[in-house]
Amino acid sequence: MEYSEEFINEFKKQREEDRLKRIQSENLTNEIRQSFFEGKITSLQAFWHTNISDCDWNLQPHKLDFQVSNGNLAIITNVSLEKLIDHLVPYQKKMFKERQLFNGSLDDTNTAKIINHWLHSERLIPPTILIVDEKFPNPAGNIQIEFNDEFHPVDGKHRLNVANYFGTASIPIVVIERQEQKIRDIFSM
Repeated sequence: MEYSEEFINEFKKQREEDRLKRIQSENLTNEIRQSFFEGKITSLQAFWHTNISDCDWNLQPHKLDFQVSNGNLAIITNVSLEKLIDHLVPYQKKMFKERQLFNGSLDDTNTAKIINHWLHSERLIPPTILIVDEKFPNPAGNIQIEFNDEFHPVDGKHRLNVANYFGTASIPIVVIERQEQKIRDIFSM
């Protein structure tokens, strides 16, 4: 199969744009990390969208988990971050309890982008939380994994981590409407 010269030129142009975006992203990450490790970023205020209609879901780099995208979404405001972390599935709870900003568990580039947004007072979409209250097949075999009303952040782990690191007491969260009341009950809201 032969490609037209126009197609090849467009392909080259796109590759160059992608390369420049990667360089820009790497530079921002290095700048934020350096500022953090030099002690220039010691506090940070989180800025969130608190109205579901203000959220531009197309700005999310990854599509939401299919379980979330099949339901209407709502935002619950003023959720205790500490209590939220206490209700996470165990492997994620451990990660957030360690309170490390730049760690091997999360991508530094995404962490740096969030810090940059909040340094410029830009609002972000709150983390999306799903209650995992079902049995799921283990991909490695036929053993069932059972979760008992534990929370799983299907989107927003980096935002959770940055807010937690800088001591944010409460945050809004995005939930599926059919789980909203159950989550409110867990938080006694």
